[in-house]
Order: sequence, then structure tokens, then C-alpha cells
Amino acid sequence: MKELYQEYIESISTKEMAASYEVLQFVSKHCTSNDPARVLDLGSGISSAVLSSLGTSGSITTCDDDRDWLGKTVEFMQKHDLEVHEMFCWDEFKEEPQEGYDFIFYDLGRIPVRLANMEYVFGLVNEGGYIFVDDTHKTPVRELCHSLVEKFGYEIAGESKKETLFPSGRYGILVQRNN
Repeated sequence: MKELYQEYIESISTKEMAASYEVLQFVSKHCTSNDPARVLDLGSGISSAVLSSLGTSGSITTCDDDRDWLGKTVEFMQKHDLEVHEMFCWDEFKEEPQEGYDFIFYDLGRIPVRLANMEYVFGLVNEGGYIFVDDTHKTPVRELCHSLVEKFGYEIAGESKKETLFPSGRYGILVQRNN
């Protein structure tokens, strides 16, 4: 995974824009341990490649609010012989009725887009499922995440910053729907 990440931040994106390596390790460990049947990757990029590389038995759907970025993700995955799973533009995805997901990686768009869609995304988590909200080191993302945990009656299952010491200072919160 380290080589894949390094190439991605050197040729496609930047360390500041891509999900952090530490977050990807945290998410990989969670998905490998839990083998979710349905995964939703919101915000295409290195997370899409890493999730595909895990070889979990479940299905993966990726969405992005930027069609061009989605295309770059597909090209990167094809270059590395990774399975290109279902890929959608966010607006098209939201127009269709959705079944729930067992794991959601939430890193969609810029922060205003993420905040505007977070409540909808929380509603897509299956009973017993998880959502990992990235970039909770940013106060508005963290506050809305905590507010929605309370509103939906979910619980915080972990914070990636508590699992590892991130040099980047970035971290995310893993939330579980128990009801």
C-alpha cells in the first residue's frame, strides 16, 4: 500500500489533498477485520485504489462530485491492475434510491460539500454498519459528525488519531450504527 500511496501523491494528487496514509491504514485494518458486504467510497482517489486492493469479498461503490477526478481515479486503478468497481458521479448517485452500506468512507468533495451531504450519508449506514468520517481535525466536520451521532443514536467506535500518531495531524472518526 505504501508504494501505491507514494505514487498517487507524487503523480495524481498531493499529500495535503489525498486521504492520509495513516487514515488509509486505519480503514484498511477495519475493512480487513470486518469484511463488509457493501462498501461506499465517497470521494474517489487513493481510497478507491486502496479499498479495491484489499480483496474483500463485498461490493464497492465509489462516488465523486467531480466527474474529471472520477476519471483520473479510474485511470490510476487501471494502471495498477486494480478492479474498477462501480463508479458514479455524486449527483447521479443521489437521484437513485439507495440500499444501505456496511462501511462508508466519507471524504466527499471540499468541506462545504461534505457538510451539506453528511446527514444524508449517515442515513445510508446499515444496522451494525460503520461510517468513517475523514478530516475531523477540522472543527465544522467534527462538530457535525458528533451532532449526527447523537441525532441518529449511533456511537463512536474509534478515532484514527487514537490508534496512531499521525504526523499530518489529520484524523477521522469511525462511527457505528447499532440500532
